[in-house]
Amino acid sequence: MTKKLSNMGRAFRTRGAALTGSVLGLALAAGMTLSASAATGPVISGVTAYPTVTGASIQWMTDTGANAQVLYGTSTPYAASTTPTTGYASTSQSVMLSGLAPDTVYHYSVLSGNASGTVSTSTDYTFTTSPSTGSLGVNPTSGTPGSSFTVTGYGFWQSEPVSIAFNGATTTVNADASGTITAALTAPSATVSMNVPMTVTARGNVSGMTATTDFTVTPASTTPTSTATYAPSITLSPTGAMAGSSFTVNGTGFAPNEAVTLTFNGTPTTVNADTHGNLMTTLTVPSGMASGSVFVTAMGATSATSTGAWFSVQPSNSTSTDALANEISQLQVLINKLAQEVQSFLAGLGTGTTTGGGTGIGTSGNGNGSGSGYPPTNLSATIDQMGPIRAGTSVDFTGRNWGTNEQVQVYDGSGQLVATAQADGGGNFSTGSLPVTNATGTQTYTFKGVTTGITRTATITIVP
Repeated sequence: MTKKLSNMGRAFRTRGAALTGSVLGLALAAGMTLSASAATGPVISGVTAYPTVTGASIQWMTDTGANAQVLYGTSTPYAASTTPTTGYASTSQSVMLSGLAPDTVYHYSVLSGNASGTVSTSTDYTFTTSPSTGSLGVNPTSGTPGSSFTVTGYGFWQSEPVSIAFNGATTTVNADASGTITAALTAPSATVSMNVPMTVTARGNVSGMTATTDFTVTPASTTPTSTATYAPSITLSPTGAMAGSSFTVNGTGFAPNEAVTLTFNGTPTTVNADTHGNLMTTLTVPSGMASGSVFVTAMGATSATSTGAWFSVQPSNSTSTDALANEISQLQVLINKLAQEVQSFLAGLGTGTTTGGGTGIGTSGNGNGSGSGYPPTNLSATIDQMGPIRAGTSVDFTGRNWGTNEQVQVYDGSGQLVATAQADGGGNFSTGSLPVTNATGTQTYTFKGVTTGITRTATITIVP
């Protein structure tokens, strides 16, 4: 009896184990996940999508070796799924989706199962595929044969190689983390058709995204042009006087040694600027000229730039106070003339060394001294250098040891006059806030002393 009961118990245990195994197999075959008390699935983390125009790479991590599968669609419940990968050794999972629509939002969920057949499922995630086309531009949009231009594109996949095709040649660059590309290209030789737009095409080698723009090759000019930029100006001293009186015209910013035509009351007078582009001369108000405001103009023959200033012709029957003011103005004219003559005289003198060891004045080119002109150009003028400047902000330059009370003109990298600073009695100045371009890179500014003719440069680095 005891032996029979023992045999019955052994049979029951054997059949129970077989039944348990069958239930577990059916559950795994049906894709069911058993409770934690029965089995624990892989822990999923770091789910990330890297979309392209028509696809996406889905990547994630598991805490144990597992396979990988993705459910996806334009909405939930998901309309499509990938075939589970084989093998359970990897903890780094990656599944590639293809055949997707451009510029479309997709929902997805990732699944990973271990060797025991326990499957873990993530929550719902979304990604958006890239547009089918990006944007592309060139700067400048045209140029002569052999000139350079810059291609800039947006909307590509991060860090992907992008091929740029132009005039039968291809250049490959890598997009940055934001999908932006920049490349320098050269306009073809004169053998191509002039003034006909040529297509520039950029294509993402991973995303498949394409973008196009045009560049036009223009004929080279046969007339030489000056690259110098001039910003002339004139001031009048005094700014008003009676008929028959004189006034002084001071000019700056003209081309060196150029002929400048001054026109007052319809009468032209031609004077020459000095080697620094400055000039000084005296004009006379014609006798019997009617009172009122008259515009004095100045036109440089080389700079081809006109400037001017207003002069007030005062009535001849002015009060005694006006007459006194007019006499003072005429005295100022005489002082200006004297200053001009002194400058001319000093320009021919130099500093010579005397035999007694002291310092004397020698004629330029004679004796032991060497001539030095006026204004002085040996000042130790400097511009304080600046650290990196953020794009779209402003910069304030400081200058030291320039001419006393002189004006200092500031030009940007394109040669455009952007500011005029006034030095103090010690030759120091501040430009005040100058706007900084939104483009990153370097920008060089040129500083020119109006009186001394000293030129200095300062370069800033523009950062995002």
